[in-house]
Amino acid sequence: MKIIKQMILITISFLSLSISHAATFYVDPLRGNMANDGSISAPWKTFAEVISSNLITTKDKTGVILNPNAPIKPGDKIVLRTGYHGFIQIKNAFNDNYITVVAAANQKPTISGLEVMSAKNWNFSNLTISPSFSSTALTGKSIVTIGENNFLGKCYNIVLSNSHIYSFDDAKVTSATDWLTKLTNAKEGIILGRYGANLHSINNYINNVSFGIEVMSPNSKARANIITDFSKDGIRTLANNLLIENNVIKNNYVIDGNHPDGIQGFSFNPKLVLSNISLVGNIILNRDKKENIYSAILPVIPTYSGTMQGIGFFDGPLEKIQVDNNVIMSFAWPGLALYDSNNGSITHNIVFTPLQIDTIASQITFGSKNKGGNNTNTLSNNFAHDYIINHSIALTKSDNKRLLKGIGRLTFTDKLTLRITNINTLYGATHPVSNQPRISESFMVNGIGSIF
Repeated sequence: MKIIKQMILITISFLSLSISHAATFYVDPLRGNMANDGSISAPWKTFAEVISSNLITTKDKTGVILNPNAPIKPGDKIVLRTGYHGFIQIKNAFNDNYITVVAAANQKPTISGLEVMSAKNWNFSNLTISPSFSSTALTGKSIVTIGENNFLGKCYNIVLSNSHIYSFDDAKVTSATDWLTKLTNAKEGIILGRYGANLHSINNYINNVSFGIEVMSPNSKARANIITDFSKDGIRTLANNLLIENNVIKNNYVIDGNHPDGIQGFSFNPKLVLSNISLVGNIILNRDKKENIYSAILPVIPTYSGTMQGIGFFDGPLEKIQVDNNVIMSFAWPGLALYDSNNGSITHNIVFTPLQIDTIASQITFGSKNKGGNNTNTLSNNFAHDYIINHSIALTKSDNKRLLKGIGRLTFTDKLTLRITNINTLYGATHPVSNQPRISESFMVNGIGSIF
């Protein structure tokens, strides 16, 4: 018993040391000064200057300590206040514990872009990120780039959450032509890159972009993001062992002949079989509003109204792709599709096309491009206008219901209401930084008719 008590005391002492070691530092572009000590009453000026002044103790990829006498240590928190903090680049910064970079309560820190390369254990939250905050053009193709450069090592354990990311500000658009030009030249939202693992985008609001999120890093998550007003794919899954969960993807505009998807999956590497990807609880809507104030009434300008496909994995072979409990409103034939799938599952989804789109009725498909066919898959408890099964062996199929065109609206509305209620319960009905709802209140109250 005495030995057990001693061990408990040692453990408590160790935890106390760990807790007491964590410190909080403050950065304030409006009132700060780099000669200060970073305390709440004497903040530093900008986060970019904190980095360039070497105020963070970290390690390189070999474990050599960098800036050993710097005040900020792994495990600490950096709190940003309202104002412009610059373009943020985290490079060659491997932490033993997470360093958290977060907006102060009721404050709006802004940055023009975020690039994280060769780094480990960083957590960014509640930021507003847009190249529109700088007069200097953002050189990369995305607003947030994590793990796309491995010259000094790969990226691990990076989290970006609760942030607002956009290419251009709606309030500064002057005309329909200006809107079209800006969207045509828009940046991608977030890249979780090829040279990383455990890179996560959680509850970010991403708008006025080309692609929303590209997930190229294995063992990564895109969870509860809102992606709206985009011109290409909402989310691309391009690596293995991914979780794509509870995202809302909506309001796609076709402006360049691209065939967009809410969620698209394929492998850049022809030798890599895309595997172990879970797409769970996502909502995909061609749109949730009747008009875009820059392109006028959407049905009047069909070029911009969008023919976004729902979930499309068209380039197998695929292994263990799980598609469960997604709610999809698509104006294109491919509502949900897996091609050349092995040990995959499509369960508890609804794929719906409104009656007003009179020439199309979206379908669920197990298809093939002669890359092995479909083997040992499951198709159960879905709603769709039609089901297409090609080159399939050992398919387990049960309780799949057909929605008659014009009859399935109430079923879709019920499923959508349940799904968004569950997401809102977990993450809030309004995004904490953009202050926007996940789905238009008019659409939720007035239904399909509100968008036509």
